[in-house]
Amino acid sequence: MTIERVLVLNLTRMGDLVQMLGLLGGLRRRWPQARLDVLAMRAFAGILEQFPYIDNIITLDDRLLMEGADPWAGYIELKEKTALLSETQYNVVISPVVSQQAAWLGYLIHAPEKRGMFVNADRERTITTEWTAFHLANEHHLGDRTFNLVDIFARVGGVPACPEDYRLEPGDEAREKATALWRAHGLDDLQVVGVHAGASRSNKAWEPRKFRAVIEKLLLAPGRAVVLFGGYNELALEPLFASLQHPRFVNLLGKSSLRELTALLARLDLLLVNDTGPMHLAAAMGTPVLNLSLGPVSLWETGPYLPGAAILQSDVPCHPCAFDRVCDHLRCHEVVTPEGVCGVAEALLAGAVPTAPDGTLLWRTRTDPFGLLHNVPAQPRPIRKRELYFEAKRAVWAMTVVPELDRNRDWPDVFRQDLAEHYSVAPFDYTTELAQLDDLTARTGALATALRELARLKPESQKVVESIKRRWGYIREQKEALNELAREAHDCYDLFLYARFRESSMDSNDFARLTRNTATIYADLALQLQVLGRLIRSYHATDSQ
Repeated sequence: MTIERVLVLNLTRMGDLVQMLGLLGGLRRRWPQARLDVLAMRAFAGILEQFPYIDNIITLDDRLLMEGADPWAGYIELKEKTALLSETQYNVVISPVVSQQAAWLGYLIHAPEKRGMFVNADRERTITTEWTAFHLANEHHLGDRTFNLVDIFARVGGVPACPEDYRLEPGDEAREKATALWRAHGLDDLQVVGVHAGASRSNKAWEPRKFRAVIEKLLLAPGRAVVLFGGYNELALEPLFASLQHPRFVNLLGKSSLRELTALLARLDLLLVNDTGPMHLAAAMGTPVLNLSLGPVSLWETGPYLPGAAILQSDVPCHPCAFDRVCDHLRCHEVVTPEGVCGVAEALLAGAVPTAPDGTLLWRTRTDPFGLLHNVPAQPRPIRKRELYFEAKRAVWAMTVVPELDRNRDWPDVFRQDLAEHYSVAPFDYTTELAQLDDLTARTGALATALRELARLKPESQKVVESIKRRWGYIREQKEALNELAREAHDCYDLFLYARFRESSMDSNDFARLTRNTATIYADLALQLQVLGRLIRSYHATDSQ
């Protein structure tokens, strides 16, 4: 099939939209002549005008779709837009974000190929890509978010993300205004640090007074200026910073358009920022970033997609927490101090290797041997038991969902060599974890065998039909028991969720084929568990050690 028209759905905020750059760049590489359209909420669609890959931006008026709005107006908005989209006759519709709204909207749009999570004709959820199943499986625990969203979104669309595609084009006018502002404030010959103190949620935002303390410390260095950025939502910070009078401090709170902000960020030597949309803008402009990872933020999933970026993470056991958690202590904010942040920033500005301040972990981003963005310690350090399990499982995931890997390479060995470059690794006692993995591997393998045997039975007599019913009932019980054991084991539960999501989206009226495909899914799961067990066992402390 010739691909002439592609539609990408993303009804989320600015950060998630920017993180689609890898997907859109990959699609443009794959289908250079195709029409590439994006559907987004109008409130956040302005950023899409800076994307170099899009042919048409289609928007939904989010004001009409909010709770409390006129339901009839919202209905008309959806009806007219879905009719327009269906009339366009897209060859492919891609929904990279796991979203119920996008799933239903995608159901209403006619297209022969849909990639992501959608609602099908039976009004049931269907998952059409392995990467969507992976993304959903990783949602069960923030600490297990394994890959950066830029890589996930691109892979849902069937393309790899390339760092060179992760770029924005603010336009000549915005660049000229940024140049004029730099000249007007005498910044051309100075080292310039940008600061953005906002975030979409308060539990992600470091205290503004601490940002001010960092600014004051950074300004002690001659030849250095600091520019404060912020949009409409950050105007409430104006009283805090209005009294900061310094010839090399520039307050731009609420004073730049989105295009101008992008162009200004490109001129910085470093941006200090929470996990928020402007962080992704800076990364897309290749600007060095020092990101503060606090509260419910998973640095693995939403960190800056920029090799060499720095991420400062609070080292407390409850971080990252659930998005809806109401925290009464914000300890993850407290351990990150202005002195520590300033020390890391000074090292980055000097081109030195920064050291993690007390109570924190410091990471640098880079592309790993699997071709995916990854975070590693800024300086080699001893790995922790939980971190080692996470890294081993991450390698298993990469071996599972990255199709272009050379299957002749010894990827477990590649993983071990790469790990040794960034951590010193001492054996840990994984007795409990290995016992769980061995048990789950055996049970999953037995389930796959039972399914294959069931698929061979032909319902040619009532006796065989009754046997099939009995066996299927037994298999269903075994699956439920296996799932409960995996839930209790917790650390590998996402692997089981991945299998369940794959299984739930199979579509066939042929019982034998359906059963064979289910057997393949559980055989794959058994192999995942087996490889994970081998990796963990290679770091297991034996009695002789």
